[in-house]
Amino acid sequence: ELFALLHAHFKGRSCRPFISPIDVRITEYDAVQPDLLVVCDESQITPTHIEGPPTLVVEVLSPSTQRHDRVRKLRLYAAAGVGEYWLIQPYPALAEVLSLENGSYLISGAYTEKDTLTSPSFPELALSLQEIFPPSDGETIDEVRETPPPYAIPG
Repeated sequence: ELFALLHAHFKGRSCRPFISPIDVRITEYDAVQPDLLVVCDESQITPTHIEGPPTLVVEVLSPSTQRHDRVRKLRLYAAAGVGEYWLIQPYPALAEVLSLENGSYLISGAYTEKDTLTSPSFPELALSLQEIFPPSDGETIDEVRETPPPYAIPG
């Protein structure tokens, strides 16, 4: 669903979305296969792979890849200069948008299935996450509810 939305958005524009499996030679020694990516420099697209850091990388997290995506790939993408990195967690539905600033990622936004994701790199891109995340089966997720403190709060 996410790829279909990105494909529709970028159709007729200078940037192109890609879906895995596609190799990205991120450094001289490192190649990765992001779940989704957007390349805006046509010279990076070769017949066999993408050469250099994409403008946007999207990783869909799973229990088996979460640590790798949040730690190793995050550091690799930041060092290589990937300008925007999305971490998509299917359940509970959560999308995190990270922007590269001075060699480190800062959180630009965190979104649930009720929100519209906006991109710092592509301001005209606004994705309703209800279209991406599957509808819930009626099961609700317990949210953290903080109890009142045992002391009096003035006011």
